[in-house]
Parts: sequence; structure tokens; C-alpha cells
Amino acid sequence: MSERSAFGDFDFRTVVNTFEPKLEQMVPWEPRFGLNLQVQYIYGGVQAADGTLTAIERKFAGPMTGGAWLMSDESGTLALHPGALHTARGETIRQFTDTSRKWSNHLMHTVGKDVSKSKDQPLTLELEGGKLVWAEGDLLQLEGSLVGPGVQFYAPMRDEPLFYTTHAYWVNGTAFGKDVTGFVGFDHGYWQHGREWKEYRIYQDLEIAWQVFGNMFDDGTIEWGLLMKSKKGLAAGFVQEGDTLIAMADDVPATFQLDSEDFIDTARFTVGDKQWEFSARESGKMKDFNRARWAGYKSQSGVTRRVGDKRKLKNGFAWIEAFSDRIRSEGRAGS
Repeated sequence: MSERSAFGDFDFRTVVNTFEPKLEQMVPWEPRFGLNLQVQYIYGGVQAADGTLTAIERKFAGPMTGGAWLMSDESGTLALHPGALHTARGETIRQFTDTSRKWSNHLMHTVGKDVSKSKDQPLTLELEGGKLVWAEGDLLQLEGSLVGPGVQFYAPMRDEPLFYTTHAYWVNGTAFGKDVTGFVGFDHGYWQHGREWKEYRIYQDLEIAWQVFGNMFDDGTIEWGLLMKSKKGLAAGFVQEGDTLIAMADDVPATFQLDSEDFIDTARFTVGDKQWEFSARESGKMKDFNRARWAGYKSQSGVTRRVGDKRKLKNGFAWIEAFSDRIRSEGRAGS
């Protein structure tokens, strides 16, 4: 007899759909499915004309933030830039309305300038009317516009449910003094109150690989997507191109080729009747970022393309996180 689930247990199976990222419908103080907003992540990758990649990530839990991860691959790997240590951290000033979000300043920056010659950088992050402005003082200045719809998925579990959304922007600006362009994602995570994400079973045991990617082709068309594969029924696949939904599924078969350091070399994800392949960037390993995490977590950058798509890529960025031990134990590592 097959194993049966407990009452109220749906084996982490997901419901996946698109949504219009209208801030008036994403009010942070309103719960969804009985879950409260626990985190907001903003992140992405921007490239300069010389090919230099800057990867960025900032996490907000309420008004609190731990600073910005600013990583540059000029050294041959996506290493933490020294300037990241001077980005805004601690409590920020939030100015939220039904149609706008703004984070600015931070208390340690205000206090510090009076007691030392601080190099701390101010923060400005604004979302309104489909526009994004993100500035980390002199280190980073980006502006961009919303790209298509977002993706949302819900795992209705009795003990550790999850509701998660991602929407995207294509941005231009400067990073460390260089003109850049690229992709930025913005996530909202709702889960059981009182638990941090890395304490959740999904991070601790279930997640296999999770990536978000954005591509701009030479005709200006933008494709972006989310591809997530976990144990049990937890999976989500979504790819949008311009105004057209290319693929969406709640089942995402995936296989991986690992390198000698147990990073991903290539990975292939199936969404419906189409496949997308992640190819690692040689300088894309985020070793500093990974050392700040545990449970075998690894993040890296690369490019993700639809298999068989021969169009010329003008700019592409993918951020994938994975757990190589789970890839192996689930029999998903190719020889």
C-alpha cells in the first residue's frame, strides 16, 4: 500500500499562476492564505560593455535589512566587493502607500556620521507605477521598468505552507562607475510566522534548485522566467516573453551536470513541452555569498536559454541556487 499523507497534508504540491504586479493588490500588511509577509528580496545581475558582471541582492524583513550583497566578477569569480561592507544595514525608513514603496536612509548611517568618518552609503529604493529606482549611494544606481506579469505559487501545507511571488524589471544605470544594463527580480515570501526562511523545511531539506533568469534579445524582446525544482510536489515553472506566456507548470522535471567543485555546469528544466538549459558563467561562482549560508547551499550565475532557440542574445543573466547533495541523492546528477 502506498504511503498516505496526513490530514491537511498536500505533500508540498504547488498551485502556479501569473499575476499583474499592481502594488495596490500587494499591500504588505494584508495576509494571504492566512500567511503574513515575512520577507522581500530584491536582486539581479547587470553587465557593463566590457562584460563585467555585477550581481546584487538585498533582503528586507519588515524595515530591517542586513545590507546589500554587491558582487563583481572582475577577479575571476563573483566576489564580494569591498564597498558592500558600507551599504545601508539595520532599520530603514519606510514610506509605503497603496501604490508605492520607498525605503531610504538607515539609523546607523545617521548616527555614524556624527561620531566617525564613515564611508557608509545611503539607500534609496522606490517602486511606483511600474518603475523601479534603486541606488546604493555611489556604488550602484539603477532605474528600470516592469517586465510583463509576475509569477506566484502556493504550497498548501498544514505545518509549513508557502506563498511566494516574483516579478521583474529591466534596468539601466551604473555599477562601480561603469554603465550597466540587466535584470532585477523582486520577491515576496509569505510563510509561517516566527520562522526564518533557513529554518523552514523547504530550505533545510526539500529545495533542489531554484533559478530566476532574464534575457534581452537583439531585437529588444525580453524573456524572463522562474524555474524551481524540489523534492515531493514542490515545483514551479514559468517563462514569459514580451506579452506572451511561453510556459507554465506545477511539475518541473530537471537534470544537472555538476563540476569538480559541485557547482552546476549545466542544468536542464522541462516546463510543459519545452526545455530551458542553464549554462554556468565561468566567473559566476558566488563563493563569498555561499559561505554566509549553510546546509550545502550554492549560488552562481550563468545564462539560461530555451533549448533550440537560435536568436542572438544581447544580454542574459540567470541566478541559480542549488544543493548538490540533494541533486545526487535524488538521482538527478548526470554522468
